[in-house]
Amino acid sequence: MKDIKVGIVGLGRLGSVHAQNLAFKIPGCKLVAACSLEQKELDWAKDYLKVEYTTTDYKKMVDEADIEAVVIVSSSPEHCWMIEYALDAGKHVFTDKPLGCSLEECKRAEAAVERHPDKLFFLGFMRRYDPSYADAKAQIDAGHIGKPYLVKATGLDPEALVESCIKFSKTSGGIFIDAASHDIDLMRWFLGGEVTEVYAAGTTFKHPEFAENGDTETGMAMLKFDNGTVAFLHVGRTAPHGYHTETEIVGTEAQYAPYEFKDLDANFAGCDMWLAQQIADAIGVELEVVDMAFDGIIPAVKSGQVDIGIAAFTKTPERAEEIDFSNLYETSAQLLIVKTGDADKYSTKEALAGQKVGAQKGTIQSQLVLSALPDSELFELEKYPALALETQNGNIAGFVVDQAVGEALVATSDGKLEVSNFEFTAEEASFGKAAVLAKGTEDLMAVVNEVVDKVTADGSYQQAYDEAVELAASLGL
Repeated sequence: MKDIKVGIVGLGRLGSVHAQNLAFKIPGCKLVAACSLEQKELDWAKDYLKVEYTTTDYKKMVDEADIEAVVIVSSSPEHCWMIEYALDAGKHVFTDKPLGCSLEECKRAEAAVERHPDKLFFLGFMRRYDPSYADAKAQIDAGHIGKPYLVKATGLDPEALVESCIKFSKTSGGIFIDAASHDIDLMRWFLGGEVTEVYAAGTTFKHPEFAENGDTETGMAMLKFDNGTVAFLHVGRTAPHGYHTETEIVGTEAQYAPYEFKDLDANFAGCDMWLAQQIADAIGVELEVVDMAFDGIIPAVKSGQVDIGIAAFTKTPERAEEIDFSNLYETSAQLLIVKTGDADKYSTKEALAGQKVGAQKGTIQSQLVLSALPDSELFELEKYPALALETQNGNIAGFVVDQAVGEALVATSDGKLEVSNFEFTAEEASFGKAAVLAKGTEDLMAVVNEVVDKVTADGSYQQAYDEAVELAASLGL
């Protein structure tokens, strides 16, 4: 196969990484030219990368070097005119983010791309190709979370790099262009819309140089998209612990297999849905399912918004002060799910001390982490798939979950997750599951208990449970 001859402009912190990848790691690519304003960087490219052509003049490299493509990793204000110049010279172009620092510059680059449809142009939004983000997009496209309507993203740069951030803050386009373009790209990708409204604020406390340069140290933004979806963004430049990146996607549908999830026809399925139908049939009413966040169900039951809450609720004294519990229809152990290879690493309370341990927000598992693992740090998210991704990526040690749900998540993780060898004691975590009703509904509770006792005694609930596990596995949940 013929090698593509490439020239690169910019050999700084990121440019040097790109250059080494081009020189040593990308098949079919030959790095033959390099441009930098720093002679020491050009010397490094010539001596270490074995680059044939070096120069301090970008236009000269494009015009004279024997190259077919250009990789642009220069400072942000230079991107657009460099894109235009390379495309007009008949070169393919890859440029690092951002595209540009102003709308006028970006339109100029866009026009150049449109003038040369025979040339490849690629803007380096590499997170779309990261396995974790790609999996999240696949889950969205498969309908596993219903319609995504909210993305929350945090992106913090390390304090160790703050001097470089200050240096370029006058010309970088501001914190959102400089530090949040990847997050904004993912928001557009996940939510399937374009931004129509922005509400933003920033502040500077630690390094006043940012404010002096017309920039900010920390930025927050709320974004609204043309399809009605929303996003929240938090970016900063002073994380003492290093890079800190989190992305949470919230959808309309609960996926809590095998208890409740959506089938291929977008109908509610799961053993909790089956039990709800049995109760409705016994009462002689049509079942109406109201989908809501887990921590909103008990308030909805108390207020009369819904008559019965069935969502694998664990019976606890604290909850019993607010609502009434039916007889138990299941007793479940609790598991700690970890990244594959960490089963022994996180098998004791001592090993988990100082580690982030996840749980679904508003669940008994959150309380279990606090009570049984007091030396660990509780990390809460709305959905278990999000906790699974955080675990796979090594951002948390693991997460606590009901045995059935945990085993299902492990079975569908493509070998990325496993059950830790850590075991909770019976006193810590032997939880029974029950339906929840408002206080003072004794007649309705009597019917619910009659159904629960019957289906647990005759084995039909266990059969529904097994069928739900099988269906969820077939759907990759």
